[in-house]
Amino acid sequence: MNKTDYLQLASQYASFLAAVGGVSITVLTVILSLGSKPSDKRARLSRIFLITALIVSTISCFIGAHMLGETAASVSYFKNVADACKEVNTFGCIKERVPEFTMPTDCADDQPDECHNKMWAKFREETSGQRLFLLSSINIFISALLVLFAIMLLPTASSERNAAIKPISVWGSLFVSVGVFIWLILAGINRLNPADTDHAVWPAVIWGVICVAALLTASRAYPSTFWDYLLPTTFFPVILITCASFVYFGASFQYSGRASDNEILCFGIAVLTSYALLIVAGIKLMYPMKNPAKSRRCGKPPSKKDGLSSGPGHSQL
Repeated sequence: MNKTDYLQLASQYASFLAAVGGVSITVLTVILSLGSKPSDKRARLSRIFLITALIVSTISCFIGAHMLGETAASVSYFKNVADACKEVNTFGCIKERVPEFTMPTDCADDQPDECHNKMWAKFREETSGQRLFLLSSINIFISALLVLFAIMLLPTASSERNAAIKPISVWGSLFVSVGVFIWLILAGINRLNPADTDHAVWPAVIWGVICVAALLTASRAYPSTFWDYLLPTTFFPVILITCASFVYFGASFQYSGRASDNEILCFGIAVLTSYALLIVAGIKLMYPMKNPAKSRRCGKPPSKKDGLSSGPGHSQL
């Protein structure tokens, strides 16, 4: 595992999420204050998803900023303990400030120098902040994709007719999402042990691919039901993941060291499940299904199966 300054990372990302959350709530306020709803049905649908994405993004950003701030404070405290105890280099100094810390079990009394080295290595590992940062960073990835999702919907939600804007917003957001996805994998490979990568990172990636394939298949097999429940299906799991990460973070805050394989796996599944839901929703909103050929030939109006129905996600259109 490469050395990473989680204090610096947590501090920088906390400021980043606070800024993104401020932008999200500002844009949300502007959109809601305008009040006027687009006349186009698809634009109204995009506006509903845009408003919901900004609400969830604001929640995720502020929760993530709080978690990262707590992570930075925890890592900073343990670094101060290490600095204060380095001069005396005794176990008692650490034990006085961190009562739950224990000496390595393989320490030999007749080898004090080696024992001290092992003590400091164990202390650094148990207070690195890796685990707390991992749990906090769930909201970094989720909020980033929510903002990209909102950017993709903005032109359609505002009934912008310029044909050049849509591909720029869609493909620009898609390419950045792919870049964030690649960074997620590379960060896991570079910051974690190889065994963690094999046992946790790659299974989570496979899970994300399966989720996208399953959602796209469901949208084709059950188009009417899929559209009826697209809004709650997309955002409720994301909100639950954000809240669950916050609760688990608070319940296990005292453990600041290395993340376990199960926690790394849950982190990957949480992030990639959110990615799958938002990417599929974005594809379906920007490129809805074509009307069935039979309805076109018979000159009938689009039915519920055509992609825009009046279910729970569209009752206010």
